[in-house]
Amino acid sequence: MSFVSARRLHLLLCAIFVAAACRVAAAADVPAEALPSGTDVMDRIEHRADPAQRTESLTIQLIEPDGTSRERTARVFRARKEGEVRILFVFDSPPNIRGTALLIVDYDDPGRDDDRWIYLPALRKTRRIGAGERGQTFLGTDFTYEEIRNDARLKSSEMNLAVSAAGEHEGRPCIQSRLHVTSESYAHDLGYNDIDACVDRESWIPTTMKMFGADGKGVKSIELAKLSNVQGTWVPMHREAVSAEGHRTVLETTAVDVVTSIPDDYFTEDGLQRGGH
Repeated sequence: MSFVSARRLHLLLCAIFVAAACRVAAAADVPAEALPSGTDVMDRIEHRADPAQRTESLTIQLIEPDGTSRERTARVFRARKEGEVRILFVFDSPPNIRGTALLIVDYDDPGRDDDRWIYLPALRKTRRIGAGERGQTFLGTDFTYEEIRNDARLKSSEMNLAVSAAGEHEGRPCIQSRLHVTSESYAHDLGYNDIDACVDRESWIPTTMKMFGADGKGVKSIELAKLSNVQGTWVPMHREAVSAEGHRTVLETTAVDVVTSIPDDYFTEDGLQRGGH
């Protein structure tokens, strides 16, 4: 090879190297997609789309650590009125709990405690549930009264959120976050102080939640999966709660209706005792 040819080859290789180095430097200057702030994520969770009414039919499996299980069916009615959300949860089977119902009125005003009543048909008795009982499990399930109420629509008046990283759940992008319960009395009622959550970036539903007590030990976990967009409203068709002891509750939504109006009298003491009829 002549001296001229060798020099040309050397210059060509240098040019290729410099171009590659420039591309690497340019790529390094392009920031990764910025994650939203914790305040923004919390706001999107709290204010995600909520229809004026929603009715769900559920099958419920209560699964013991040894694998044995029991099955129940239920209906849930939710209606938003001015300044409040009303919820009626009614068991339809098995016969020994048929008609057992929970009524919740959740007020938008953060300074006002929500109202809760439970009707036990075997006793023909309606009982008011105090604020201190909201962290108790609901009729043998692994979901608490509070988790039935909030439907994973967590409130900034009760928790703050810090973003940690991008993540994924069921092939959908999510935001890994840590939520901290800001009120000691509320944390005491719930039974946990912190939540590690994966917040879906389209629906803004926390699709996985791991709860921890003040001592840092795991208390329970919740998964909200199989997200379905029902006429503009995202609904998890699969909800699962697992206790620290390994007991599981699986709620499968078999039907969703966000169109049919729900009579106002469903959300009264009489409607509670009629069980959504």
